Parts: sequence; C-alpha cells; structure tokens
Amino acid sequence: MKKTHTVLILLLLLSFKSFSQIEGDVRNNDDKRIANAIIIVMDTTRNIIDSAVSAENGYYSFKHLKPGIYLVEAKYPGFENKIYKNVIAREPLDESKASRDMTTATRLQIVLVPVKTAK
Repeated sequence: MKKTHTVLILLLLLSFKSFSQIEGDVRNNDDKRIANAIIIVMDTTRNIIDSAVSAENGYYSFKHLKPGIYLVEAKYPGFENKIYKNVIAREPLDESKASRDMTTATRLQIVLVPVKTAK
C-alpha cells in the first residue's frame, strides 16, 4: 500500500512539472493597457482550451497549459478581434538548472486596433 502511495505522489509531482503558461498584456495601438478584454486560447483545430479576462492593468495569464502550439484570440468592444497563430507554450525549465529570474512562461503582448468607422 505504501509503495502505491509513493508511486501516485511521484506521478502527481511529475504531472505538475509538465504545465506551461502564456502571459502578457493587452494594449491598444497607442500602447495604453486595456482592461476587461477577453482572451481565448485554442488548440490548432480551434477547440477552446481556456479563456481569461484582462486585469485593470491589461495583464492576463494562462498557467496550466500543456506544452505545445496554440492560437490566442483577443476581443474587446470597439476593437478588431485579433488572432495570434503558432503561439508556443514552451516545455517547463528544469528548476534545478534555472536561475530565479528565468520563467517558463511564453510572453505575448496583444495589440488591438480600433474598428474603422465609415465616414
């Protein structure tokens, strides 16, 4: 029984290390941060994996992604939707070799452009 618990604990710990993350800021084309934008992460076949809303300072993050390639879409009223293709969530670093200032997060700054209005 003790051996089974040890194996389960090891598997659980290994599964935690297999997560990657994507994070960044949402801004407009004047470099002002956008709060409450909707950000969606999809796999390459456009299945939704997760979604988030940007914070007051424009920050968003997805912390429990499997390493791989994703599409990231951002939406905000009055702005054109933006899709970033081939966003790579990297393999986690070996913590024993990484320095404190290194991160496994993929940084993606999202820039939204206002919808053009007809004159």
